[in-house]
Amino acid sequence: MVTVIDTAAGFPSATAIKNAGHTGIIAYVSPSRPGTNFAGKPITRAVADSYRAGGVDIAVVWQLGKPGDPQTPSDWTTGYAGGRRMAKQALANARAAGMPGWCPIYFAVDEDITLDQWNATASQYFKGCCDEIGQAWVGIYGHSRVVEWAVEDGVVDPRWLWVTRAWSDDDGRGYAALYQRVIDTPSNPGPTVGGITVDVNDVYRPDWGQWSIDRTPGAAPTPEPPVTGGVAPRFEAISRIGQASQPRTKTPINWLIHTEQGGGQNPSEDAERLARYCNNTANGVSYHYSLRAGKLVQMVPLDRASWSVLDANAYTVNLCFAGSYAEWTREQWIANCRDDIRIAAYIAVRDCKALGIPTTVIAPPYNRGSGISDHRYVTRALGIGTHTDVGGPMQAPWSGFPWDLFESDIRSFLAPVPNLIDAEAARAAAWIGKRLAPVGAVGETIIRKDGREIGRFVPYENAHIYWRTGATSAIAIPHADPQIPGSGLFETWGADYRYEQGPLGFPKVAHSVVTNGAVQTFEDGQLFRKNGTPRGWRVHGRILDAYAAHGYEQGPLGWPIGDERAVDGTDNREQQFERGRLVWSPTGVTVDLAKGA
Repeated sequence: MVTVIDTAAGFPSATAIKNAGHTGIIAYVSPSRPGTNFAGKPITRAVADSYRAGGVDIAVVWQLGKPGDPQTPSDWTTGYAGGRRMAKQALANARAAGMPGWCPIYFAVDEDITLDQWNATASQYFKGCCDEIGQAWVGIYGHSRVVEWAVEDGVVDPRWLWVTRAWSDDDGRGYAALYQRVIDTPSNPGPTVGGITVDVNDVYRPDWGQWSIDRTPGAAPTPEPPVTGGVAPRFEAISRIGQASQPRTKTPINWLIHTEQGGGQNPSEDAERLARYCNNTANGVSYHYSLRAGKLVQMVPLDRASWSVLDANAYTVNLCFAGSYAEWTREQWIANCRDDIRIAAYIAVRDCKALGIPTTVIAPPYNRGSGISDHRYVTRALGIGTHTDVGGPMQAPWSGFPWDLFESDIRSFLAPVPNLIDAEAARAAAWIGKRLAPVGAVGETIIRKDGREIGRFVPYENAHIYWRTGATSAIAIPHADPQIPGSGLFETWGADYRYEQGPLGFPKVAHSVVTNGAVQTFEDGQLFRKNGTPRGWRVHGRILDAYAAHGYEQGPLGWPIGDERAVDGTDNREQQFERGRLVWSPTGVTVDLAKGA
């Protein structure tokens, strides 16, 4: 995992940052608020030049105010006028430090605000930022929900999303550019780099706003990383998320391609034209993606169903070649869309791996199953509707789509799974110990559920590494340290929570060693284990949100000492901690420091 740091405590040298294993820094362009003097605010031209000369990437963030400060309150509370004023100063300070054109600035929401607070005030603050420097260059830092609200309201660019672990429902994987995994607090200091305490952020995208990337209009876009072994095609990814979708009621099992049966007069504009049409809910049609001339426009998130294939919407992902026709001959497909076909293959492999859909191509004459196919598959194999696109080698009506090229492109992006497990082992080489299974795929234990492979693992001396089918990384779970009794996250995950088959699911984020214990994030919750205790405990959902707001294990509640449980005679649920309890009810979560163990 590529990581970058952020800190207001100072400016570690480029050498110190690189020696600590990080590739960059997110620096502040805001000054210290009145009455304070942070050594890391704001970044200067001299510091920025030293980073660039030392090969360290830079992105920037603005955060001036602080929650509860009567003189300089949180930035978002200043509304539209404050957003314009602060964005103007942020841009001026960034330019003075040497930021080139076409770079974003993140604006921070560093507290657990509610949807009502967002709608009433914070959204207006970000609108002011957009009106001052342009929506394409406004990013956001905050918990996962405030980031999602900002995208839904169109007041940030979806490329520049930075999710913090604090107060979040998830780790931002799949939509964010950055995830602040390690947070420096007075009660739980972060690691030091060059003698300066820092926060640590996982980088999910190759472009996270760093100054070293040329985003000048017309410049070649930065390609996404290869799905596996193949070389990623160049394309422009555009987000135009609209409202023409519905909740999923089933797990996706098919990834489908479509023709538009219209357009084609201006290929360079077809993808966005089709997206605009679909985002008008009155038209009653949408796709997850439209694609043409190297432009991939996403209009529906993958966790929602598009309006593409009638009763099959619930379990499909759908991409439409904008301006295309099922009547095209093979020669027309190749002449008009050869590069787009390869891009579609790349996106199909990427999505299928992320969603656990087999990458099997179901081409005409079709066998019913789970995999990659087209709209005609839904008609012929599933008996739903009458559409016959995209066509291909089969009897009339159409026989032009080059399935052989599409399948060849898909194969080029597939590679064995062990690379991800080996990559995690290399990242954890300092502590993980020797591999206890043969090298290569033969040494991996395959995990199956309902007859399907859902993941793999490999044991090492000091950890097990698990990989979830479709995930972009494998994660190590540490064993107990013989020198620290009761310290094993792996032991409690397995013995008490039935490994990946239990309520926690697979690991999502590398573990963190904290004061007197360890913590790790899984698919449904976080696992906390205090050193010297017989086991650890899961905290999840809204109780986890409230626990985070009170400083996790370092706050007044202390460590969890039991699982969440029902409160007799009510709809409520509670969880006990060392010095109190959290009680969930339909109206929210309350803290009771008088009912601890």
